[in-house]
Amino acid sequence: MEFGPEQNKMDNAHTSVAIAQVAFYTPLVPVTGFVLFLNWRNKPRQAWYPLFIFSLLRLIGGVVTIMNGQATNNLHPEAASLALLNIGLVAVLWSTLGIICLVLDSTAGTTQRIYLLPTIQRIALITSLILLIISAGFASSGQLSQAPKTLAIVGYSIVLLVSSLAVAQLAQLHSQRRNLGTGTLIYVQLAIATVPTLFIRIMYGLLFEATIDNHESIWNPIYGSSLIYIIMGLVPEYIALYLYIFLGFYRMRHPLPGLEGHRDIESSHNSGSSSLHLSVPAPQSEIVFDLTAADPPPYTQSSTTASTG
Repeated sequence: MEFGPEQNKMDNAHTSVAIAQVAFYTPLVPVTGFVLFLNWRNKPRQAWYPLFIFSLLRLIGGVVTIMNGQATNNLHPEAASLALLNIGLVAVLWSTLGIICLVLDSTAGTTQRIYLLPTIQRIALITSLILLIISAGFASSGQLSQAPKTLAIVGYSIVLLVSSLAVAQLAQLHSQRRNLGTGTLIYVQLAIATVPTLFIRIMYGLLFEATIDNHESIWNPIYGSSLIYIIMGLVPEYIALYLYIFLGFYRMRHPLPGLEGHRDIESSHNSGSSSLHLSVPAPQSEIVFDLTAADPPPYTQSSTTASTG
């Protein structure tokens, strides 16, 4: 596969974008890893580990794009770039589903509840990811057929459907905001704030996949317009990632009552302690009940003496 001077110019522009991408995500990999480490005990973990995976994939994708710019006749870096691009989008959506499960768990007051819809959404995302990876492999092999385009469009259609369901879930949670605490509502609000950016990113992917057999298309993330790639491909992901990183640090500093109470019960049970403590949040203080206290509280005796006297 050979390209003319204009195509080589696009390659140089995309190589410069890839260098900036590597410089941007290099510090974010340890930051998202730190967020994951701090929130490892804060379930559901699926809200946090996709951020680390996403940042790592974007860093690797930038390196692979640079390699692809240096060897335009090698099709393997191109396939890797397209695959990593799609995997990163799925990782962000996976984190969105984790945020939704976090809010549902906090509202329900337990992490043992089974959620059928999020499970179906995750299975659908895995299916779409497989289709997109296969499509990228076929497209970069130089096979001119409808198979890569069909697989890619089906894959992105599944992603769009999962995203639409997630938006409906977030809208329903926001409509019940009076039943949510301030510490829980912020997760719904910031997740909703990522919706426009994610839909822009999905539309960019659909436009590219619709022209996947045309390397001269402006929607091609490797050989197309680097400006469009930045505006519709990279910036939306940056915004979503920063919002979710903020929520990761917020989660660490602001415990959620339902989830923390469940975690305290589970920790007490696993440690084999003889007393069980439940923490009930109050506006100004924390009320602690000891459910296995052997002796009655002093005030009970005083109260009884006063009543008999």
